[in-house]
Amino acid sequence: MNSKQPLVSVQKLNFRYGSITVLLEINLEIIKGDFLAVIGPNGSGKTTLIKLILGTLRPNKGRIKVFGQDIKHFTGWSKLGYVPQKASHVDPLFPASVKEVVAMGLLSSKKFPRFIGKSDEKDIDRALDLVAMKQFKTKRIGELSGGQQQRILIARAIANKPSLLFLDEPTTGVDANTQSYFYDMLDNLNRIQKITIILITHDIGVVNKYITKIACLNQKLVFHGNHEEFCRSSVVEDFLRGEQHLICHRH
Repeated sequence: MNSKQPLVSVQKLNFRYGSITVLLEINLEIIKGDFLAVIGPNGSGKTTLIKLILGTLRPNKGRIKVFGQDIKHFTGWSKLGYVPQKASHVDPLFPASVKEVVAMGLLSSKKFPRFIGKSDEKDIDRALDLVAMKQFKTKRIGELSGGQQQRILIARAIANKPSLLFLDEPTTGVDANTQSYFYDMLDNLNRIQKITIILITHDIGVVNKYITKIACLNQKLVFHGNHEEFCRSSVVEDFLRGEQHLICHRH
């Protein structure tokens, strides 16, 4: 892949659920090193866009390239990590240990028959260290708090050392103090571990401390640029109305 190419390129993307248009003429590039917040009202197409990039949905029109390859031919899915919406709601009786849950993140890069061996311990420990959860390695995941479970699921997503990490509303149901720690952790993954992050969120008042880019969706791509450009744009007033003070305040 050419180092100057975007990690993800979306061109003239359209998507419908039946007769309902969800995304219309979306053009978007995700560059290596981005910490991109994807924002917009409920039903604006945020999660749908991520699912299209991850290949779990197919567009009605348009083109998606991942690492320079058309998504129809892309096979390097282990380079992408994903934490889905409401992932922290784990059955307290679910018998898997923290180690076993994180180990599942390594399976996608293994050839059949897929199994976890002693050689994988280092990658599991590394992922748990990055989310500060190694001390819980032998605990059952159902015994952990919602915030702790979410960190374990991020460890699972980064166990394969992905270049891109997608998170869909990762702090839903998590208390404010845990959210602050959580975003510090994402900042470390982005700046120190060099993982490009795409974050669907409503928590802009917290994450604007770290985000480098904003993509504002409302069926169409209303805005895509850096934080400062967003604060100066008419989108703040016209699209977010009373919430602009949350968006444009740097801590």
